[in-house]
Amino acid sequence: MLPWPQRLHWLKNPWTWVIVAGALRFAVLLSLPHTAHTLAVPLNASQSEPKVVPAVTAFLQSRVKLVPLTEDEGEYDEMARNLVSGRGFVLDSKWLITTPGQPVAYAGFTYPAFVASVYWIFGAGQELPLFVVQILVASVAAWLVYTSAERVGGALAGAVAGAFYAFHPTLIWSSVAMMSESICVPLVALLLYLLSQPSPHPLRRVLLLAGTMALLCLARSTFSYFVWIVAGLLIFEVRKRPTWWARVGPAFVFVASFTACCSPWTIRNYLHWKRIIPFSTKAGVNAWVHNHPGLRVEFGSGAIIGPMPVDVFDSKIQDLPDEGAREAALMKLFLSFVRTEPMKFLGLVWMRFWMAVLPVAVVSKSAFAIASAWYAKGTVLVALAIALWLKQARVLLRILPVVLFALYWVLMQSLAGSGLRYRIPSDPAWAIMLGVLSSSIIAWTRIRLAAMTVQSVGPADRKV
Repeated sequence: MLPWPQRLHWLKNPWTWVIVAGALRFAVLLSLPHTAHTLAVPLNASQSEPKVVPAVTAFLQSRVKLVPLTEDEGEYDEMARNLVSGRGFVLDSKWLITTPGQPVAYAGFTYPAFVASVYWIFGAGQELPLFVVQILVASVAAWLVYTSAERVGGALAGAVAGAFYAFHPTLIWSSVAMMSESICVPLVALLLYLLSQPSPHPLRRVLLLAGTMALLCLARSTFSYFVWIVAGLLIFEVRKRPTWWARVGPAFVFVASFTACCSPWTIRNYLHWKRIIPFSTKAGVNAWVHNHPGLRVEFGSGAIIGPMPVDVFDSKIQDLPDEGAREAALMKLFLSFVRTEPMKFLGLVWMRFWMAVLPVAVVSKSAFAIASAWYAKGTVLVALAIALWLKQARVLLRILPVVLFALYWVLMQSLAGSGLRYRIPSDPAWAIMLGVLSSSIIAWTRIRLAAMTVQSVGPADRKV
């Protein structure tokens, strides 16, 4: 009979976690009526009482033609249909600060374009093929997560990180819903994969980093400030090179290439809006919606849900002429709140910081949300605490990109507002961190056990 570790050698194969991740996501897709009902997703009235087994076929057939489960799905579907029809990035319906029938400047471009590409191949509104593609992309991301952790922590680190990613409940759900997280998470995994170890082709690596960051920023503008962190990491990698250009050259090429990748969207925005908008942003909307005088400084739903003195859909905002004016008005409201009630604003940020760090289910109180929050944060925090207790803090330098990304997202969430959904893009970073810390803990334990064994052997025993 094989020893226990040898029998489990398949856990240290990245393709194991690709298969597991894909199988779990397809299983959830097949049980979607029951899953959506359990997670309290707002289904259409006709689907509010699903009978799990007989409803599967009918539900999937209905999902071939879009039946939105959330408000965002309807808007993403409309943008994708307009892109396929050649009308461009246009919304005919009202969504936050957009203008019906006009080009959309303040909404992410990457994900609607991704949906449109699937629609172009399979037909507009064919959502089921979209889910299949998203599951395949998420499965490939499992390979990226495994390999990234393996590069800095060995095969054991890869196995732990791959398992953490594959079984993560919220990441599984994001693969079978029309949300931008379904591509943000794989892009984050690719970014960390590229940063985890220098490539024998440095120019190719820098260009891939630039393209990945551009896609992330165009999908969600909150990634934009991480551009400078990546540039700093590139300088840190080559800090010992002999000339100044050799030290700053990779970072310069990265920033220049990133700018070039974003330039088509910037030019498009300037031609219509006569304003320099490098990538999509709803900064004014998010700043006001998640930071306004009606919110309360507390742990719980009251910290993110409260009566807004001026609602985004209020006539005072919606009657303004265009998106730019509405965006500016909402940012002005936010800045006014910060000036008049600075301590309350700082209190909100302080509470959100701990909500971002601690395993707290903010939006939903369901068992799924609580389990997901503990799975995403509690596991990593426990591993980190054990590693520090075992004096393994030096391992943090080896996963500096992961730590910086996780810290960056925590800080962004602290400013933008807490919610289970807004934690999702950092999970690949947490997965890699968990894998590396766990492997370092186990390796340290083995060394200590070996040392204790040697110490326990007396001189006579050693002579024999």
